[in-house]
Amino acid sequence: MAWTDKSLILFDSECLVCNRAIQLITSYDKDKRFLFGSLHHPVIEQLFPKEGSLKNTLILLESGGNKHIKSSAVFEIAKQLTFPLNILSVFRILPRFITDKLYIIFAKNRHKISPNQTCSLAPNDQIITNSYELERMIRQLSHGKFNS
Repeated sequence: MAWTDKSLILFDSECLVCNRAIQLITSYDKDKRFLFGSLHHPVIEQLFPKEGSLKNTLILLESGGNKHIKSSAVFEIAKQLTFPLNILSVFRILPRFITDKLYIIFAKNRHKISPNQTCSLAPNDQIITNSYELERMIRQLSHGKFNS
């Protein structure tokens, strides 16, 4: 799979809400800019030790070297999608400490929305399931600091 011009979204692959969000993103990602991988890959904690626990988060690693986490990742992803999801990016004007706080509250409570439910994503060429390939992509895209 050629992924040198793609961005990678790392998400909680064990969460129904997250899996539904990925399905929504793929349906509005007309240019197939994004690839997806599990946040539970062992290399994640090694590469992002300063970020602390990444259990309740979302990471976007862009091909240009930019990295986004939490609400910054949500807004950057939305900006690159088609209408109407791209409208969400206007909330980027709010202070980051506020949007991250809202993100954290939602992320910590997302399992209450779908308790004890998991779903597997339908096979999709945008989802990287090969552990070696995912690690290679994460390592290549993970240089630099997270954007604020």
